[in-house]
Amino acid sequence: MVSRTKQNILANTVSQGFVTALGIAVVPIYLRLLGPEAYGLVGFLAMLQAWFNLMDMGITATLARETARYQGGALAAGTYRRLVSILERLFLTMALTGGVILFLGAGVVAARWLQVDQLPMAEVIVALRCMAGVVALRWMAGIYRSILTGSERLVWMGAYTSGIGLLRFVGVLPVLWAVPGSIRAFFYFQVCVSAVELLGLALEARRKLPHSQSLDASVSSTLRPLAGFALSIALTGALWALASQTDKLALSRLLPLEHYGYFSLAALAAGGVNVVAGPIGAAILPRLSRLVAEGDDSAVERVYRSASQLVGLVAIPTALTLAFFAQRILFAWTGNETASTAAAPILVFYAIGNGLLVLQGMAYYLQVAKGDMRLHLLGAPLFLALYLPIMLWMVTHFGLKGAGLPWLLSVSLFFMGWLPRIHRRFLLCSHRAWLFDLLLLLLPALGISGGARLLMDRTGWPMDRGAIAALLLLIAFLTLAGTALSSSAGRAQMLAFVRALMGGPNGGRGRRES
Repeated sequence: MVSRTKQNILANTVSQGFVTALGIAVVPIYLRLLGPEAYGLVGFLAMLQAWFNLMDMGITATLARETARYQGGALAAGTYRRLVSILERLFLTMALTGGVILFLGAGVVAARWLQVDQLPMAEVIVALRCMAGVVALRWMAGIYRSILTGSERLVWMGAYTSGIGLLRFVGVLPVLWAVPGSIRAFFYFQVCVSAVELLGLALEARRKLPHSQSLDASVSSTLRPLAGFALSIALTGALWALASQTDKLALSRLLPLEHYGYFSLAALAAGGVNVVAGPIGAAILPRLSRLVAEGDDSAVERVYRSASQLVGLVAIPTALTLAFFAQRILFAWTGNETASTAAAPILVFYAIGNGLLVLQGMAYYLQVAKGDMRLHLLGAPLFLALYLPIMLWMVTHFGLKGAGLPWLLSVSLFFMGWLPRIHRRFLLCSHRAWLFDLLLLLLPALGISGGARLLMDRTGWPMDRGAIAALLLLIAFLTLAGTALSSSAGRAQMLAFVRALMGGPNGGRGRRES
């Protein structure tokens, strides 16, 4: 029988892939109906959402972990219910506070931060106020997502997320066709979708809460055991979010809004690499947490290495395809020669950097499951101290072209210098063994995608966008398939992954999943 964890990974992968594909597919339509400058506001919303999430303070990751512990019998129902009640009130307070501040500050942001050239200032202010509602509602939804994640209700959540994504990205198109170029209508619609999303997640999450009305323990005794772990996640999450979003914030101030829209295209395309990490990590974390609680270190390592190979099998070919064919991908996607030419250099650096980030991101889930975030806490400021000065200097002096290289350089140095230390601390196997698993996937992907680039440079590309897109899809498929088939790790990792999830020789320990 297929394990629940495997179902969760499949559901997460399909749903996030579906939502990402929708978000990518509608960009050319948004550009045409809204215009490049208005699309810059859409990119600003994405950046604003990421900065708003700095207030998370490790709460959602901690709650997901504690939910998994409650489901595994390691946490009393009354204590867990008390924890949820406390965090719900905290999230609501923070959502209202942050939303009100953003709403009241909309005029200042529009006039003094954004470089608006053609859009009416009144429309920009309305859009920013709607953004305040969107980020507050989606922030509040995070606590219910963490409950469902810890409860391993990822199949349901995947289906629901897909439906909301369809409504958010495609449902707004009739509105834009009815009122072309209306920023106001676009963002009003996004507020409504965010409210529906929150309602559905809240109702489903409450079904997973214990029915006991007795709330064991006081507030202080409930939160005290989690304080150190949550604080570690809070600090590292804030630092990593700061590192990954500062360039976007700086560019929103330094670049005209239209050019910021071009940057948002590159960042969105490169973000496709990250999509493969979320579904697997979200499904693996509860499993790893349970295995750690059971003391089964060998099973923890098997699941971790197999999951890392699964991530690499998809992330490595995706990153290399985006990097080798950046300009062609952007042109086939948007049909805008100016945008694709301007964004292509950024996409190259961000795609490779995100590929490395996805691979080393698996170590984060390992540390969360172990409940020991000290190395992650130490690594975050080191990365920040390396990345921020370089990025700010290059963006100031080179504008859009200076945003990509610092990211790739900093992620690469962290991958080579800090990740081995994390693996020495938490794994029985060597970092070299983990790296060799991924190297077996890198070499064929590099050969296939690089060879395809050389071949196309010699023979020439077709002129039609549809033909270019079809050719790119073929190259991407061949790279992915060739990577899996040309290495023993690629052929065997699926079977190894399933065996690891089933628990191997010690699979009988703990509750049997079906």
